[in-house]
Amino acid sequence: MNITKSKLALSVLVVSLLVPAVALASTVFDDVPDGKFYSESVQWAFDNGVTTGTSATTFSPDDPVTRGQNVTFMYRHQKQVIDPLLDDIRNNINTAQTDADTAQTTADGAQTAADVLGERVDSLGRSVPLLQWSNWATISVGDAPRGVAFDGTHIWVANRNGGTVSKIVAATGAVTDTIAVGDLPNGVAFDGTHIWTVNYNDDTVSKIVATTGAVTDTIAVGDSPREVAFDGTHIWTANIDDDTVTKIVAATGAVAATITVGDGPRGVAFDGTHIWVTNFGDDTVSKIVAATGAVAATINVGNGPYGVAFDGTHIWTANYLDDTVSKIVAATGAVAATIGVGNFPYGVAFDGTHIWTANNGDGTVSKIVAATGAVTATISVGDAPWGVAFDGTHIWTTNTGDDTVSKIPVG
Repeated sequence: MNITKSKLALSVLVVSLLVPAVALASTVFDDVPDGKFYSESVQWAFDNGVTTGTSATTFSPDDPVTRGQNVTFMYRHQKQVIDPLLDDIRNNINTAQTDADTAQTTADGAQTAADVLGERVDSLGRSVPLLQWSNWATISVGDAPRGVAFDGTHIWVANRNGGTVSKIVAATGAVTDTIAVGDLPNGVAFDGTHIWTVNYNDDTVSKIVATTGAVTDTIAVGDSPREVAFDGTHIWTANIDDDTVTKIVAATGAVAATITVGDGPRGVAFDGTHIWVTNFGDDTVSKIVAATGAVAATINVGNGPYGVAFDGTHIWTANYLDDTVSKIVAATGAVAATIGVGNFPYGVAFDGTHIWTANNGDGTVSKIVAATGAVTATISVGDAPWGVAFDGTHIWTTNTGDDTVSKIPVG
């Protein structure tokens, strides 16, 4: 059976249906009139270089196709239509792969930078709160670490069950000393020369020379001291079981005053003029004039306040029993905000821009923009974090459940 050129042209067009459609002009051949079943097929074959006709003006649509013509049509169709189409597909795939690789590289770079800053980015590169994150370093210390403080070079950790404090080089994380203090040390503070630890079970505070680790004094304070702070001249301890704070002359160790505050005082901080004490048992914070010891105000905060910190304008309390922090205008005592954080927040610290809380119940720290109260990150640390401190570059948390401290970059 002979196949005419008109039928072959139609079959070639059918094979090429995957090629994007183009508008077809009127046929260039005089013997291929418009309207024939093969007219558009012949025009397509001419436009795509599959046929050149039997002359400049004729196609001879009714002539049989020779084997030579048939193979020529197929060859041209492969070279002029199929191969360019396959090249386009390959190029598109390669371009898409290159774009995808570039996007992944960009995302990886953004993620690396975000990790250093304590943030995460989503698939579009947008910053999002960080729900799970590996901290910068985890360092083993003593048994059940609680309080933490920075002396300008070293981090000091009170190891409650071990009766010791650990001295850590902040830059390297190396533990350079472990010093025996009183029974169940809890809070720790630095006065510019000495480290002070409150010893919960023997109602004392230990005074340690920061450079040598020598314990130079052990001073009796109130009943069950829990936390400690320095006001530039005096050391203050919050004594849980007798609802007092003890004021000690740092230079001499003399007890200058014992002041009654609220129920079960825990945390203590200094704002430049006043001492602030969180009273766990009655959900308040006491504001004390440091110079005189007068209680200037008692302010209601969240449920079970523990840690307390000053940001230059506001006092922040970590409210253990309702998973919040309270932001208080230090000058007026007005509660400016109550912000949800992690589970059972204990410690609280300020890094110059952010407030950080150690969330004992879920093994995290929360990072809060101090100016706005926005929680920008929740970062996993060790087991049962308790204390939190800032060294100028990193946040340190004590993890009482696994005997470690976590070191986290802040930016």
